[in-house]
Amino acid sequence: MPGYRYNGQVTQALLEDLAAVVSNNDWRPALEGTSAKLKRAAKHICKAVQLILRAANASPTYATIPQIVWESTSEMQVERQRIAALPAGDQLFGKGGAIESLSERQRRTVIDPGKVAPDFLKAMLVYAERCTREADRIEGILKVRNRRYDRLGPQLNLIRDVQGFTGKPHDDAVARLLADAYQIAGGAKQFSPEAVRKLRKRHLSS
Repeated sequence: MPGYRYNGQVTQALLEDLAAVVSNNDWRPALEGTSAKLKRAAKHICKAVQLILRAANASPTYATIPQIVWESTSEMQVERQRIAALPAGDQLFGKGGAIESLSERQRRTVIDPGKVAPDFLKAMLVYAERCTREADRIEGILKVRNRRYDRLGPQLNLIRDVQGFTGKPHDDAVARLLADAYQIAGGAKQFSPEAVRKLRKRHLSS
C-alpha cells in the first residue's frame, strides 16, 4: 500500500473495500440468487398444497379397490384383527363388525381428509407468503442501489464523509486515496483533484 496517510492513519480495511469496488466486484448476484430461490420455494410450496388438495378432492373410495386386492393389504389385516377382538355375536352383524365395516369402507375415500392435516397446509401457505415477502424485501434493497451507483457510491461516500468530518473537501487527499485503492486492486487509474471536484459537483451538490 502506498505510504500516504490521511489524518494520521488510513485503515487497510477501507482501502480493501474501495479496491473491491474499483475491481468491479458485484455484490448483486448473491442477493439476486437468494431472492430467486425464496420465490421459487414459495411457488413450489403453493403448488404442493394445490396438488394435495386436488388429490384429496378427487380421491376415489375404497369401493374402487377390488376385494381380492383389498384382502391382501396390511389395512385389511388390521381390520381383521379388530373384528376378531369383538364379541362373537358382533363380529358379523354387530357394531363395527364385518358388514358395517364393509359398508363404511366402500363410502370412505382412500385419502383420509383428517390425515391430510388442513391446519398444516394453511401453515405451509403462510410460510410461502413469508418467503415471498422476504424475497420482496431483498429485491427492495437491490432496487435502491443501481449498478452505476455501486461503481461510484463508495467514491461519493468517501468524498462526502471527508468533507463532513473535516469541514473541508480535501480533494487532493481523496484523489490520492482513490488512486491507492486502484493500485491495491491491481489497476493504475489516477484521480486528480479536479476529477474529484467534478464528482462532487455532479452527484453531491444540493
